[in-house]
Amino acid sequence: MTALILLSHGSRNPKAAATVRELRQAVAERMGMPCFEAHLDFSAPDLGAVARRLVAEGIEDAVVVPLLFSSAYHHKVDVPREVAATQSATGLRLVLADALGTDLLVARVLAEKVAAEAPAGSHIALYSVGSSDEAANEQVMGLARTLATTLGRGVTSVQATGANKSSLLEVTIMHPRVHVLPLFVTHGLLLDAATSSISKIQDATGSVITHSAPLGAALAPVVGRRAAAMLCASC
Repeated sequence: MTALILLSHGSRNPKAAATVRELRQAVAERMGMPCFEAHLDFSAPDLGAVARRLVAEGIEDAVVVPLLFSSAYHHKVDVPREVAATQSATGLRLVLADALGTDLLVARVLAEKVAAEAPAGSHIALYSVGSSDEAANEQVMGLARTLATTLGRGVTSVQATGANKSSLLEVTIMHPRVHVLPLFVTHGLLLDAATSSISKIQDATGSVITHSAPLGAALAPVVGRRAAAMLCASC
């Protein structure tokens, strides 16, 4: 039997692990296979603990889907290193699937979120972590362009850190009505800081700002597609 492991970055925010758990449950219902969540940092269980549990239950193989959007440092270095170390330490055969990414499937999830939650006429601020890796930042900016085309409305990529760091304040100066659309799986410190700043920005600019929650269980189709592609490849 093959299991599926959703590997998140992890967060100090207590809501984060619960959101990953909800996503895992949605994926399990969708895929009809054993699904587990693990975290790189801050939250339990880590990948090693999950792998040891699977080995104890007699499971020999697992597909790992990283809950990451861009191919920055965590995707290129941390995740492959953690997967290799866990496989070596536990004997569980781990296959690393593609991450969530920034393709049309992700754009479709975001578009559905906007259609359901963003007020008509509001400019969309696609809020992401950002990176020192220019290629990773360009992937997110490309997603913003795809989303703008899909929606037929303005979308600006706002990155909290990295080479292209920007702010919600800059967007609201240009647009009186803004809807913040997080490119986040779960709650976390960066997103918490952004949402907590909204009232101050509104007071300073007179703009109207609304926002969505992290994507959470809405990403189940994306996780399912990444897992299915790897399962089919290993058939």
